[in-house]
Amino acid sequence: MQHTHLTRDDVDLFLDDEGSEVSRRLFLHLLAVCPECYKAGGAILEAYLVGDLKLDFDGLDAMFALTRAEALASVDKLMAKASRAPAMAGAWDALAKAQALFDGGSRDEATLKKILGLLAQGLYALSFNLGGGS
Repeated sequence: MQHTHLTRDDVDLFLDDEGSEVSRRLFLHLLAVCPECYKAGGAILEAYLVGDLKLDFDGLDAMFALTRAEALASVDKLMAKASRAPAMAGAWDALAKAQALFDGGSRDEATLKKILGLLAQGLYALSFNLGGGS
């Protein structure tokens, strides 16, 4: 058993059960002491430690903690990829200019067309550099 670890599927199965407080405590303990098991469900332990989950958490709340952590990790990966791509500077620049024009308050037709053009340019560059065309 010392070389058998939780997988993400195991975590999902555990969360589908309405276990006891003891089983949830043992589950959290396992995540706390085993680095391999932590990889499968550590976001649940982290949410518990910061008070986002109580010991009587249900499976849905724990799944939200997992998906929130996965989403944040995905955003971090995208941002890291974006920062490595030299062409991304142009995309961010176009989007920043569009934001500045929008924040400037002018809503005349020419300004709105310029904002739309900058948004299109920036979003195209982002999608191209984040996998759509590379």
